[in-house]
Amino acid sequence: MTHKLIPSAEGSGFDISRLVEIPWAFSQFEDVRHGDARIIWAEDRTDPLHLLAPIGAVRARYGRSVLSISYGTYREHVTEFSSFGSPSW
Repeated sequence: MTHKLIPSAEGSGFDISRLVEIPWAFSQFEDVRHGDARIIWAEDRTDPLHLLAPIGAVRARYGRSVLSISYGTYREHVTEFSSFGSPSW
């Protein structure tokens, strides 16, 4: 599930903090190729993906497909959650 977080206009906390379930699917794969890959994350304080270092061998698949994303469904409010980044304002 995904968090939908909207920062408070007053500068601290969030106006909306909900868990959202968003259904998605890939279909119609064509010309799929695969092979070994290497992931290199750039460090960014607002989007700290570099904290998600791969822990094993990485394989990549690439080709043409269709990504279908449906409307989400609100599940529940979140009162505590981990945040690894900093707001970009």
